[in-house]
Amino acid sequence: MKIKGNAINIVLAGAVALLAYLCVASIQAPMRFDSKRTEREKDVKRRLVKIRRSEESFRKANGHYCPSLETLVRGGWMADSLRYIPHSANKEFRLATGTTMSRAGEIVPLMECGAEYADYLEGLDKNSINAITDEANSAGLFPGLRIGSLTENNGNAGNWEKGK
Repeated sequence: MKIKGNAINIVLAGAVALLAYLCVASIQAPMRFDSKRTEREKDVKRRLVKIRRSEESFRKANGHYCPSLETLVRGGWMADSLRYIPHSANKEFRLATGTTMSRAGEIVPLMECGAEYADYLEGLDKNSINAITDEANSAGLFPGLRIGSLTENNGNAGNWEKGK
C-alpha cells in the first residue's frame, strides 16, 4: 500500500509542477511577443525613416516621388539594403506614389511606404500577429508600420508619429 501511495504522490507532484510551468509560460508568452514586436518595430521604423529621407530628396530634385525602390537604389538615392523589411526573409517594403489636389488647386505629390505586421513579425506567434492585424483592420488602420499616405497629405509622417 505504501508504495502505491508514494507513486501517486510522485505523479501528483509531477502534474502540479507541469501545471505551474504551463501557467507561467502562458503569462510570459504575450510578454515575450510584445518585447520581440517592440524590438523589430524599431528596426522597421529606422528603415522607413531612411526611405522617407531618400524619397523627399528625390522629390526635391525631380518634383515627384519615385515610384520604385529599385530606381532609388539604382539612382544612388539610397542603399540597396534599405528596401528590405527587417526580419522578413528579404521581403521588400511596399511603395506607392500618387497625387492629390490641394485646396488652392495645386497638384501635390503623395507617397506611401510600409510593411505589414505579418511581414516583419514573421516567425513569432501567429495568433498574436492575427489578433493585432484584425484589431488594426477593425479600426480602419494600416496593419503594420508605414510612412506617408495616398489619401491625404500628411507630410510623410509615420503612422506611429503624431498619433497617426
